[in-house]
Amino acid sequence: MLLKKTSILLPALAAFLLPSLAATPVQAQRLPTGTVVKVRLMDALSSETARVGDRVRVQVSDKDRSGLSSDTVFVGRVTEVKRATNSAPGVIDLRFGALEQSGGWQPVSGDLYSLDDRYVREDASGRLVGKREAKNKQKFVGLGAAGGALLGYVLGDGMKDGLKGALLGAAAGYLYDQQQKKKEQSYRNVDLKEGEEFGIYLNRPVTVREARARRW
Repeated sequence: MLLKKTSILLPALAAFLLPSLAATPVQAQRLPTGTVVKVRLMDALSSETARVGDRVRVQVSDKDRSGLSSDTVFVGRVTEVKRATNSAPGVIDLRFGALEQSGGWQPVSGDLYSLDDRYVREDASGRLVGKREAKNKQKFVGLGAAGGALLGYVLGDGMKDGLKGALLGAAAGYLYDQQQKKKEQSYRNVDLKEGEEFGIYLNRPVTVREARARRW
């Protein structure tokens, strides 16, 4: 009789004393189209050495406002690269197609996007959203006397009709306009260091599901 009672009590006692690792119901978070996620490069990137098809990984910045955890990683590819010449700056374009988290990965569609206030606004939740009037295809362009790269959009046919944008790095706020080309400008390659921050514009909604462990 004693043995029978013990066999019944031990599993119940263990269940009470040990933390429960069962996952709670999956929590879903929906990021609407137009959300701009602040990310940082996990490896350096240069238009002098990059090739179309190269994989690029970026991690969500701890200063991001989208609600994604800072260990979230976006995976993309180089879709365009041009080396600098005497008549044109270096160019790099990226497209992001996957989102990685501890629970797995899922497809996404994201483009490069500037974090400059002229291109983003805050919604009611504090999340950054791209301004509709500023939704142009943006690329990294090697401009600026101090190096770095301009993240902006090309107007019309390449450099002929001009380029505008917001300079990344220490020279943030610098604006380049092709109509002022008479002023001395140096064309250079895009040279982005590890940790460089920029935005990813989500072209379609993303629903992120995370299952968290339930503990006592």
